[in-house]
Amino acid sequence: MPPHDPARPVGPRADLHRDLLGGAFRTDDGGKSWKPINHGLRSQYIPDPDAEVGHCVHRIAMNPSRRACLYMQKPLDVMRSDDAGDNCAR
Repeated sequence: MPPHDPARPVGPRADLHRDLLGGAFRTDDGGKSWKPINHGLRSQYIPDPDAEVGHCVHRIAMNPSRRACLYMQKPLDVMRSDDAGDNCAR
């Protein structure tokens, strides 16, 4: 099952999904496939703090004037991406 529930899109970007157990994901093909967009996220309480999946992302927000600029809220910090989630930094 894909990580996206089409009935619950993430704001104006239905191509994004966040999961409390997996991290953040993006589709570039209308939902046929999903890829994790967690590169750069770090979570000290999972076995591999730099893992591609497994991060607890509570919320994703998009800058409305720059759609590639995303903010991902985790339990202890907020990460930012300027390339639609391909890379994240504090």
